This record gives sequence, structure tokens and C-alpha cells, in this order.
Amino acid sequence: MNKTNNLLVFLSLIITSTGLTQLNDVVYRGNIKSVRFTQYNLAIKDSSTFDYDSTITPGWNFYTKFDRNGNKRIHNQYDYEENEELLNYYSFTHNANGLEIARTKFYASGNLYGEGESYYNKNNQLDSSIWRSEVNDVLYYYIYEKENNNLIREDQYWIKHNWLDRDTSISSKLYWNNEQNLVSKMYKIDEEKMIEGFEYAYAKNGLLSIKTELDSTYSLKYTHHYTYNESDLILEEKRYSKNGILDYKTTYVYNDRNDLIERTVYDKNENIQQQIISKFHYDADGNWVRKEEFWDGIPRYTTYRTLSYY
Repeated sequence: MNKTNNLLVFLSLIITSTGLTQLNDVVYRGNIKSVRFTQYNLAIKDSSTFDYDSTITPGWNFYTKFDRNGNKRIHNQYDYEENEELLNYYSFTHNANGLEIARTKFYASGNLYGEGESYYNKNNQLDSSIWRSEVNDVLYYYIYEKENNNLIREDQYWIKHNWLDRDTSISSKLYWNNEQNLVSKMYKIDEEKMIEGFEYAYAKNGLLSIKTELDSTYSLKYTHHYTYNESDLILEEKRYSKNGILDYKTTYVYNDRNDLIERTVYDKNENIQQQIISKFHYDADGNWVRKEEFWDGIPRYTTYRTLSYY
């Protein structure tokens, strides 16, 4: 894999009435005090009996505590080995507005893995952030530029990372329309070579209707078309090739609580390629506390959320 492809992989990694509280892009019912989230990966041993082994899914285990205003105050994330032994964990620090100001990663032994800080302007917008290794070497840092409270430029500077033999930078330029909707975002490496780009179009209600992907020559790669239900939840996504031929289609089905219960991917001939069915179990406040996922009819994940309330 070449360095540009590595960068694209990196970009892809970085790149739900009254009584409802929205925290971290998740809508809860009631005044949430804390959430403990743990997901288990189910590996089938006997498909005839659905007998399976259960292991904790890496990266999907965390504990978050909120203040009475819904601001995040404590957030820890845990990564486990397949044998459920702790591999490493993150500890995040937040300010009074619930914004992350520092993160620290530790090995399971408690020894430092790396640490970083984030800095904000008077409007609580991110200005810059930095990440250092355990020996205090700067590995990368970000600088953000705004105009009219919109992010218009994001620069990522890498300092001789393990798959780079030199210092480098990835910059993204963003453009907004008069309705404050993002209309394009272009990525370049070292201010020169185009990596990829995206353009966005919106319906009259402000929802994203078309996303266009551009390649490193600014040529069309794909277009994505979106439709929504009356609750503004996505119902269908269609992706077309540069020749206007349908590449795939994804449909979404929700229950009466607006939780996603079915996601189906079709190929260009309308044949089902993948279907994920989710079954939810709820507490007395109406928040789900267990989710079971079936991938193409086979149990794949079980996720538990332990909630406490003020």
C-alpha cells in the first residue's frame, strides 16, 4: 500500500418531544447521568444450534458521565484482546461546556501510551489540537481556520509517523453556502497533490440530497442520492458510478422509537448483498439497554447500555 493510500485509510478513520436529551449525537429519554456501553462479538460455533463464542468487540467499550445540563464530564474508552484481557484505554478530560480538552492513552499496565490536548476559541470552536507519544515526541497536530463561525480549513501535520519517511501535511478546504450548509471539501497532501474531494447538494428542507465524490484529478468517481422519511431519517441511499449506472442501494427501516431496525444493501441488479436486523430491548424510560444484531440471519453482535439517571 502506498503512502497516499495510507493517508486515505487514515482519513476514513478520522473522517434520536419532551423528555428527550441529545448527548454525543445520541438522543436519550430522561436526564441521563451516565452510560456504560459494551459490545460483544458473537462467533458462531454451530450454525444449526446458533451456539457461539462471545468476545468483547475492540473499540466499542466506554463509560461516560454527564452533568445535569447534559455536558460530558468523564469519558473513558477501553480496548480488549480477544481473550477479553485489557489491551489499552483512553481517558478524556472535558471542560465545563462538555468539550474535550485533553486525552490520554495508557497501556493495560498503566504506563503512558500517548497524550494530547485541544484548544478552543471564545465561541467554543476548535482552534488546534496536538498528539504526543509516550516519550513526548510530537506525532501530529491540527490547526483549524474559521470564517463567519464556519470551519474553512483544516490542516493535519504528521511528524515522521510509522508509515511516513518524512514530515507531511494533509489539508482540507471547506466551502459553505448562504444557508450555512457545507457544499464542498477538498483534501490535499503537502498543499499540492489532490487526494480526494466531496461536493454536497441539499433539498429545500436543508437535508443532504446528493454527495459527489471526486478523485485525485478532480474527476467524478461516484454520486450518492439520499431520501428521508417524515422524521428526517434516511430511508434510502443510492450510489451511481461516474457513468450514471447504479452501483448499489441501501435501504433503512426504523421502529416507532426511530431506532434503526433494518439495513439492507442491494447490488445494481437489486440482489440483496447484506442485511442487518437489529432487535432492541428498552428500560422503563424508553431507552434501549440491549441491542441484538443479526447479519444475514446470523447473530453477530450484542450490545449492552447500562444507564443511570438524575
